[in-house]
Amino acid sequence: MIHWLGLLAGTALALHPVKDFRTASLQNQKGISKQNVAVQVPAQAQASAASYTVSTVSTLPSSAPTIAVSDKVQYVLTDVSQSIYYINTTFSDIQTEYEQAFQLLLDSGSDLTWIYNQSCSSGACTRDSVPKFDDSRNITSGDKFELSYSGDSVSGDVVSTSSSDKTIFAFGSLQLTSFEFGLADEAPTIFNDFNVSGILGIPSQSDDQRSMFSQLYNEKLIDKPVFSLALVASNQQIEYCGNASAIPDNYGGLMFFGSEVAKNQKTFTDSVKYLDIQNNDNAYWLVNVTDIKLSNDSYSGTYDSSESSLQAIIDTGTTGMALPMDDANNLHSILFGSSLVTDNKGNYAFPCDADANVTISLDGQEFSIPVSDFKGEEYGSQLEGYCASKVQGLEDNNYWILGSIFLRRYYAIFDIEKHKIGLGVNNLSSYKLKEVKQSSASATSSILPSSTRVRVNSTSSQSTKHSKTSSANSSGSMAGLSYALLCMFAYLI
Repeated sequence: MIHWLGLLAGTALALHPVKDFRTASLQNQKGISKQNVAVQVPAQAQASAASYTVSTVSTLPSSAPTIAVSDKVQYVLTDVSQSIYYINTTFSDIQTEYEQAFQLLLDSGSDLTWIYNQSCSSGACTRDSVPKFDDSRNITSGDKFELSYSGDSVSGDVVSTSSSDKTIFAFGSLQLTSFEFGLADEAPTIFNDFNVSGILGIPSQSDDQRSMFSQLYNEKLIDKPVFSLALVASNQQIEYCGNASAIPDNYGGLMFFGSEVAKNQKTFTDSVKYLDIQNNDNAYWLVNVTDIKLSNDSYSGTYDSSESSLQAIIDTGTTGMALPMDDANNLHSILFGSSLVTDNKGNYAFPCDADANVTISLDGQEFSIPVSDFKGEEYGSQLEGYCASKVQGLEDNNYWILGSIFLRRYYAIFDIEKHKIGLGVNNLSSYKLKEVKQSSASATSSILPSSTRVRVNSTSSQSTKHSKTSSANSSGSMAGLSYALLCMFAYLI
């Protein structure tokens, strides 16, 4: 973004969360008999989240690793359809004794964090479950920001926390005293379906106070300006060592900070492919696309993009994949031929039993995207046997935007210092979680005395998507205690 006359102006085109890819606008259906028949989309999307179980009694093999959750290893949360990923943050003002928790969507496609201001009264801002920033003291910096999201816009004032002002922005128990973020006066319509208070922008560059990880490093809260994500993958089994209620109902994976990235890498993947981030004005995690191959039951070949010099954005804030409109049309036509259904507006459906694969080479290294990764929910009776595609076409977009359906396959490393992103196939089928004592420097997430804290309520969980099993009798309790001891021993060794 460009800082000009007190205005932070730019675009965050990469942000594209979608709860349900089925759309009533799909009217040009397969076959003459189905043309111009409106598709009836069910009111409630069925959960397509990864399957996993949390238990207090061990059902996993003894070889399943135990991962320590701490101030440097934090939970990533999600909704029932795994359409967004977010973390809990807290803003505190010692002077006014104001403290508020906010759920912020992780967005590596934006370089500025922003939160709904109390003045926001549109769209998602009107949800009772979505907290808004409401400090009685004016701590704005005088700068303003304006962002655009595929036709939507967000604007407002910029806030800078500082130790002299006695204001803190905390990520779990990691407390930043110097961080810059925006207060939005309006909510983008793409957020209407989500219970988040804004976004946590994660830029690839580290030249100012808007970079969370750079500031965590500058304030010596982490030892390296790097983080990684291990989002829950399909069919993983996860157990919690101890009380099963301690793991969030909306658990979506883990975020590792600093040296914890390398420490846990071997747990999830055998090898990591590193890609160079290309310089760009928007601080995207932007990589070069060097080749694209498409295949199905009867075809296999190389695809030539409509873009002369194609690049891809690795974006945690996008649910599926968003392509230039021509590329999205051509890709679906090649893969699904005459069976393809489209509304000619960037939305597609194909037979649910179709077999296809996209292989994309990033910086000369191949990554496979099977049809199972981008197959969405099945339509109703008017388009029976057809599933929505999670690959969409966007006008005025020159990039292939690779969202969470791509990232879920990998242990993803975002290295701000080396200006690289690493992707290693997540081979871990099961693991155990155990919370450990936090470091004394950041043992609490609140800076206010318990008697003076106000509005520390976090929003209600997005939705429960995993099952919990526990023993209801004394023998089960003893088994749980024994298992907790086994988990402790497993972690120590």
